[in-house]
Amino acid sequence: MKRSMENRLLFVHGWGLDSGLARVLFSEMQSPAPAAGVDLPGYGNAPMIEDYTLDNMAKTVLEKVDRPVTLVGWSLGGLIAAWATILFPERVSRLVLINATPCFVEKKRWHCGMQKKIFHQFAKSAENDMEATRKRFLSLQFPAGSDPREGLRQLHAYLRHSPAPHTDALDKGLELLAFADIRYRLLEISCPTLILHGSGDRLVPECAAREFHSEIEGSRLDFIDHGGHAPFLTRPRHTAGLIDAFLASR
Repeated sequence: MKRSMENRLLFVHGWGLDSGLARVLFSEMQSPAPAAGVDLPGYGNAPMIEDYTLDNMAKTVLEKVDRPVTLVGWSLGGLIAAWATILFPERVSRLVLINATPCFVEKKRWHCGMQKKIFHQFAKSAENDMEATRKRFLSLQFPAGSDPREGLRQLHAYLRHSPAPHTDALDKGLELLAFADIRYRLLEISCPTLILHGSGDRLVPECAAREFHSEIEGSRLDFIDHGGHAPFLTRPRHTAGLIDAFLASR
């Protein structure tokens, strides 16, 4: 594969975890393309911002991009990456969505989201004890009944060197998950798109991935057996291989 800025990979992390996760995924890939992660406001070394909107998250992701890149978005990062592609199509050459959803919480005529009651319980728990809620969230990355040891090993190794996210970033991120809904704009995504979804995800139903696939013309959808919510932790080589194949395709 030709090494160029057009092939550069930019990883957008999800709620509660910063761009350090990019190392876990990209270390398994064979692609020679340069790769990096970008911290959302309030994560890693990125400063917090006052107006924590989906538009501003998309601008943050692409603010230093001067040539088209491949955006790889996971979970909340997938929602943001898809929105960034819609707002700034000239800056995104390819899009990879990993266990993402265009609308996280169920709504009228939308049953592919988390039940409102469960989400509100989660948000209430965060108000009372954010750190305990974050730890609970991390435990949900792996599918029920699976052996999470390898994934947990990588996750804990990453956490040892990762600064804790700003509390406001966690709060505002939950607000985004509660209200964001980009289903009505998905038809505007025209770049090559790969949708990956780990089976057994305890946070995002498989039908959310199918929604992306049905609305994004020409997109490719692959399910990763026993992948859970973070298949690059539970099935790292398989996940990386699917992305490599996608990047090598025309």
